Amino acid sequence: TAAAASSAVPRPPRSAPFCPHVSPDGATTPAQPRRSAPRVASWSSASNSRRLERLFLRQRAIELANTLLDLRNPEGLVMIGVGQGLQGDVQESQRNLLRAIEADPTSDAARYALLRPWLSRLARGEDPPQRIRETLESIGGTGAITVQAWIAAAQQNWDVLYALDEQLAAVRPTDFWYLDSVMLRADWRLKAPEDQQPAAASEAIGLIDEAIAIFQDPDFYSMRLAAAYVAEQMPELIETARRVIHIFNNELQLVEDGQISPSFPELQAKALHVGAVMKVLADIEGDERVEAHKVAELNESIEQVRNRLSEIAANL
Repeated sequence: TAAAASSAVPRPPRSAPFCPHVSPDGATTPAQPRRSAPRVASWSSASNSRRLERLFLRQRAIELANTLLDLRNPEGLVMIGVGQGLQGDVQESQRNLLRAIEADPTSDAARYALLRPWLSRLARGEDPPQRIRETLESIGGTGAITVQAWIAAAQQNWDVLYALDEQLAAVRPTDFWYLDSVMLRADWRLKAPEDQQPAAASEAIGLIDEAIAIFQDPDFYSMRLAAAYVAEQMPELIETARRVIHIFNNELQLVEDGQISPSFPELQAKALHVGAVMKVLADIEGDERVEAHKVAELNESIEQVRNRLSEIAANL
């Protein structure tokens, strides 16, 4: 349970040290004791859209959104808005998400998707438009908790994030904000000070594994790599690095076969992930706890990934 996790790791100080060995955007990772992943029978369409887009499977996301629109289901508008946001078309994304809220005033998925691009700006104290203020006031349940936790994390207010941990644990895998809630719960644990490590990072691996069992999201494998590094679990680190590289190769093969067409920003984001893996591997070179030939093999594999990625970007 979340309460068990919180009691296992003491409250971090207000200025916990930043760990550089993390996912490319600077987010760190923690988790909770491992437990079996819940079985889920149906998925939120908005969650599906975000998941498909992040895996470059944009055509499938479009087809699903069109099917929902044909059925006059407002979640089709949410999916379209989410996809447009991921592709950088923020204005059209916000317009369609507002349409989704008008079509279904009960949709907290649409509200969260509308707010998400504004959260970092809200954390900086920027004054948002009226429609964003109204949405911020009207979103409810664990979606509102996740918004509060995101803003706290952006402000590095770890006490607030710690206090919200049990409520974040109530987020369901079918909720649009599930992935964000897991990342937030992991974030404060990976940022815990050295005297609370490697216990906090070990908990992080458990949380991340729960998410990975449901969503094969590349971002979570990068977070798992960071957690294994902080937890000093070298076998886990090696296996996670191997899995991350396998995912990279599969994605690049889809691009090279013409099945998907990533945008240049998507390739830039992938390059950051590749760079993060290379940094971790460089840091463990010469570590007596790791067989040198395994690190060498992984270095060779990730270098090949980087070269393939560079070639694809050059041909856009």
